[in-house]
Amino acid sequence: MSASERSNAFFSETGYRKIIRTALEAGYQLGPFCQALSMSSPALILRHDIDLSLELAVRLAEVEADMGVASTYFIMVTNDYYSPFNRVGRAQVNKIRSLGHEIGLHWDSSNYPQDTERVKQQFANELALLGDVIGEKITSAAQHIPTDSPIFDVESYVEVEAYAQVYRDRFRYISDSSMKWRQDTPLELIKSGVDIHFCSHPVWWMATGADQGEKLRASCAIRVEEMNKTNEEFISYIEEFLANREAFDKAFIAKKGAMNE
Repeated sequence: MSASERSNAFFSETGYRKIIRTALEAGYQLGPFCQALSMSSPALILRHDIDLSLELAVRLAEVEADMGVASTYFIMVTNDYYSPFNRVGRAQVNKIRSLGHEIGLHWDSSNYPQDTERVKQQFANELALLGDVIGEKITSAAQHIPTDSPIFDVESYVEVEAYAQVYRDRFRYISDSSMKWRQDTPLELIKSGVDIHFCSHPVWWMATGADQGEKLRASCAIRVEEMNKTNEEFISYIEEFLANREAFDKAFIAKKGAMNE
């Protein structure tokens, strides 16, 4: 067991590229969840849960596209850290899709009501809302914190449920949660030749920092930078509007008629 693979230093773009390159050189077929069951062995499902940053997800999506592989990006529609619905978020999600990756729903049962029928409706609504962002039906879903018990039969609503028995029977699951491998590392599993379901989080690979805390703080800094940019764009819009208000008013009156004040 390699100590370097378990060190914090391994969690970087270089480390991630090494995983993909090693799998390709070992003859693995790599792909998103929507292709998982059609891939021949040895196969590697590439899957990313986007809990914190769409910007970092875009960066990882670009890395994978550069290496000629595609994966599934599971996006949350209710999240304290990003929104796939505002102008920036929609552009980021569609950028990931344009690079050839699958977009799936990352759903959080803690945000769901306890009433079974309301739960089903909320899940269907989230699928529809995320599908509207990319203009395609969402067919894959993965639960956030899968140790929480699902409160209804998700598999009847999507073609792919990431923790369905059919995937657990064939693929060896491995996750980079909190930058700690449970047993084997991805490189060790690739060396063994087994089929693999690799769940990763872009923040651990693409954010700068020597440990979890530094990477999380760097992710926060990215969000602040995005917010500041949005604020500056809004200020510029207001300043332009005020500078040309008379012209805008005349154009409105010409089109709609005068308003009583």
